[in-house]
Amino acid sequence: MRFVQSFVESLSILPGGVGADDGPAVMPDSARMVDIDSPLAKIHENLKALAEGNQHDEVTVSYSPKGLVMRLPDHTLFDIGEAAVSLQGIPLLKKIGSIIADSDHHVRIEGHTDDVPIHTARYPSNWELSTARAVNVLRYFIQTYRIPREQLSAEGFSRYRPVVPNDSPANRARNRRVEIVFFNPNPAGRSVEGRP
Repeated sequence: MRFVQSFVESLSILPGGVGADDGPAVMPDSARMVDIDSPLAKIHENLKALAEGNQHDEVTVSYSPKGLVMRLPDHTLFDIGEAAVSLQGIPLLKKIGSIIADSDHHVRIEGHTDDVPIHTARYPSNWELSTARAVNVLRYFIQTYRIPREQLSAEGFSRYRPVVPNDSPANRARNRRVEIVFFNPNPAGRSVEGRP
């Protein structure tokens, strides 16, 4: 199927001989590489419905080379400068946790900040804040859903993996986030990066 799609697209024709003009892709190229009947595609559907039904339109779901990524702005889960999951973040994490609990994909929770330095008694730098946020989300999933510990990992990236330049308040807000990554399994049954 992948070969047929590539061949048809290379000729710029659609089934039935109808030509196609150049224009924006209907779906990102990476999404085309996922079998629509695969477990990851089903997880994508569930997360997408969850994101669309969330009051915060900044919650997104997309494919990346490493797998499926759900991006949550920091304010959906935390109070400013805090790493404890806020009460308003619990309902969203409950729904995400139930999706993780029904899958066998390795899931990594990633914490990210903007480039504004933080220095408090509890969090001397953005490294500590981003890591504490990721670990607290992981802890919530394990405690609430009894998800096997080997299925989850957490990592803090501080300000070093921004999605946009830190050149405005709006962009800094986009960079302050938690990403929940469902890794692609490889043919040997292990996910990328050697995780189980």
